[in-house]
Amino acid sequence: MPYVNDHIALLRADGAGLQPEHAVLEKTCDVDIVPGPLPGMSGARGIGGGEVVLRLPDLLSQRGTIAYWLRTPAAILNGRDTRGGGETFFEIPGLLVNNLWWYSGYSQLNFRFTTEGGLNHTVELPGLPGPQWIHFCYAWDAPAGLLQGYINGTPTRLPGVSVPVWQTGEGSEVTLAPGSWAIADMRFYSRPLDPDEAESLVSPLYRGALDGLIGAQPRGNIDTTALRGDLIYENKLDTEQAITGWRMEGPGIVRFDDGWMHMESAEPDEGNAGHIVHWCDRDFPADFLAEFDIQPESEHGLTILFFCAKGCNGEDIFDPSLKERNGIFAQYTGGDINCYHVSYYANTPGSGRGRSTSNLRKNSGFWLVDQGPIGINPGSRDVHKISVLKRGARIELAVDARRVIRWFDPGDRYGPVLGEGKIGFRQMKWMQARYRDFRVYSVKEQ
Repeated sequence: MPYVNDHIALLRADGAGLQPEHAVLEKTCDVDIVPGPLPGMSGARGIGGGEVVLRLPDLLSQRGTIAYWLRTPAAILNGRDTRGGGETFFEIPGLLVNNLWWYSGYSQLNFRFTTEGGLNHTVELPGLPGPQWIHFCYAWDAPAGLLQGYINGTPTRLPGVSVPVWQTGEGSEVTLAPGSWAIADMRFYSRPLDPDEAESLVSPLYRGALDGLIGAQPRGNIDTTALRGDLIYENKLDTEQAITGWRMEGPGIVRFDDGWMHMESAEPDEGNAGHIVHWCDRDFPADFLAEFDIQPESEHGLTILFFCAKGCNGEDIFDPSLKERNGIFAQYTGGDINCYHVSYYANTPGSGRGRSTSNLRKNSGFWLVDQGPIGINPGSRDVHKISVLKRGARIELAVDARRVIRWFDPGDRYGPVLGEGKIGFRQMKWMQARYRDFRVYSVKEQ
């Protein structure tokens, strides 16, 4: 479906094999023709590890769109018994590469420009369903700072958020190695499609079908007043005396003004370091409702709440037998403590701008177990109420009563359901924020 005044090249499959339009097949391997995502549409799957090389009539460079259907051969799941792997779907030498890597902790979709300083649009997922056809689309305008992805028509970056301007290479030779993944109806445009155009490429049968997986599906509200039991802990976070006994890990600066606790890093430009975690010194029960106010004071950064934190063998997280921690993320996600953590504000510099999800992970293992809608919008300077519920296997997080996380820990794939432990406030080095009125309640029977 070409658009007016727009060049489009197509790669389709039918019973006779691959059928390019406005493009030339320079090299093709043996392919299986398989039923496609829609009636009358076929897909192609490579046999024997061969390549398909497609020559486009014009160079792709600083602006463009690539859209295609991809069929996963089987479900991809993370967890303790997951074996890692990867698949490159296509490459345009000199310009970009598109691939998927999966690990024990998460799956990672990458659309990466290969020139030095080129950007990478990365989407992390708990896994992918399969066998299933999924539509992917990537649109870019490097001089304008546009790099957007779509899964089944749904944006994977907050619409309207720009990324840093970058320089691309150029290329017109497309190398596909479908392997066990079938591909169908591949389209190349010389300009970025707008969101409506990208969505129009997806049949209503598929449109938004993975929104629950990629965090784009609303999850309703939480009435925390109906959940609050007895008050276990209360801290206004308004003076230095209020945090006597708390532990700061990393180069954190804490100050108090106007009834708030302000936190930031003393080393915001310190490479991979400079991040901070501020732990409350109390252990909280396995079931609790925690609430606090936060007000972001910077555009870039990321905030996380750790909870149910204990040593992997049941130690207090401050036990001297555990390795020292200084704010570097891997010490908390793959080290010698277990915990859950939720990121609810995420807008890191570079290609990390405009992340559209709140993420729940379980550690030690860095398992991405749930993604929900964005918690706090980038650039917000408003005061927001954070509510975190842990009741047995049920975990929920809400921002201003709007639920963004709801997950039930199965207690096997990622290890046993976690119980009592500590709560910590994490900020990446760019983040500046202030907190007040931290309260923890028991949970009412319902």
